[in-house]
Amino acid sequence: MLKEGNSMPELALKIGIVVYFLLIVPVAFVMPEHLAWENGPLEILQNIVLFCDVVLCLVLFRKTAGQKFHLIWLSGAGYFLLVNCKMNLNR
Repeated sequence: MLKEGNSMPELALKIGIVVYFLLIVPVAFVMPEHLAWENGPLEILQNIVLFCDVVLCLVLFRKTAGQKFHLIWLSGAGYFLLVNCKMNLNR
């Protein structure tokens, strides 16, 4: 079933990414317009996702100590923080 080196969370993440990209366009056509308003549920969900991305990058930064691409996770956390600030400044 699973190849050597693949874990169940990695497999679930890969399947989730594929499902997300297959469903995002049809959902965008049927989604009510009021969901995308300023400070609406969609924007709040984006902020929650960006915060989870920052936390994930910081966890991976600590987990990969001493490896070749160790600092890329810290820069990724900084990038997600900047994206979140940019979203908040556009109000």
